[in-house]
Amino acid sequence: MQIIESTPFGVRSSVMTMERAGARARFVLFPMIHLGAPSFYDEVACRLKKCDLVLSEGVTGRRTSFVTLAYRIAGRIRRFGLVDQGRGLRMLSLGVPVENVDATAAQFGRSWRRAPRFARILLLLAAPLFGLWLIVSGSRAFIARDIEVNDLPNPEDAFMPDPVAALSDAVVRDRDKLLCAAIAREADVAEDSADKTIGVVWGAGHMPAVTHFLLGPLGYHVAKAEWVTVFVP
Repeated sequence: MQIIESTPFGVRSSVMTMERAGARARFVLFPMIHLGAPSFYDEVACRLKKCDLVLSEGVTGRRTSFVTLAYRIAGRIRRFGLVDQGRGLRMLSLGVPVENVDATAAQFGRSWRRAPRFARILLLLAAPLFGLWLIVSGSRAFIARDIEVNDLPNPEDAFMPDPVAALSDAVVRDRDKLLCAAIAREADVAEDSADKTIGVVWGAGHMPAVTHFLLGPLGYHVAKAEWVTVFVP
């Protein structure tokens, strides 16, 4: 299942509505690209305002500030005409309850420290350097490269070096588990309550784990999927 599509005509995100027969909880998945056109974030915000609850991501702390620095730098390069998600999507202004179900700084720190020191240092150095490179030579077309996401297994994961796998656990897999636990909690609570639409606003890289969890253990299906343009290269 395609989650993020990138073609010469544009980068698009698939907004998926997940339902289950007899369940009162409906989940709407918003796969996020952390750098996009203002119109993308405006469209996401408009759809989120129709939800009863939003499950959001966001790890605080200096480590994550460094890791996401490249997005924030690129979002301030005028020739791109793009903004970073933090500026483009103001979660607290939606007018609906928003719950951050991401790792706390302490939880992320424990996962982070399991990776070798040299791998952690390289990642922290790479983010600002990549941001500087974007200032000098970057383009929308470059950002759109290799940005596609689908829910199929990646054969390259089997050959991932241990240091990279440990970083991936901290940045992706450990946080996937927290998100899926929050989704399971909301699905259970909703069985005895009124119908509820729950928006899930997380990075696209987390959505394969979420779709597998909803389609598998929770027994949901894709009731509707709509493309939303992130930006045009």
